[in-house]
Amino acid sequence: MSKSSSYLVHRKTGSSYFFRSIIPKDLQSKLGKREFQLSLRCGILKQAKSLSFQLFNKIQLIYASIRDESISKHISTQQIKELLKQELDQNKQKSSDDVSLAELCKKFTESRLNRS
Repeated sequence: MSKSSSYLVHRKTGSSYFFRSIIPKDLQSKLGKREFQLSLRCGILKQAKSLSFQLFNKIQLIYASIRDESISKHISTQQIKELLKQELDQNKQKSSDDVSLAELCKKFTESRLNRS
């Protein structure tokens, strides 16, 4: 099994992918769980892989912060999920600033018509 498949879950065709985090053994007693999942709100594999990789990197930083106690000892998996949701929202905002292919085609067509 590839590493990416361990943190990317797809339950059924047509549904969103989920990010799955397996909580490190040394933190399981603090967090009270072995793993948790978070919807990526995305059904496109390529995009889901990119999002899950970003969340994987973010969660590793969060786990390191819990270990060195720069994050509260009493953080819950729900609070961690909220941090990851914020990361997803920031990513969504960045991607919405990009111009879509349809918009580019429309602009190209308009520029050609204006030349005529």
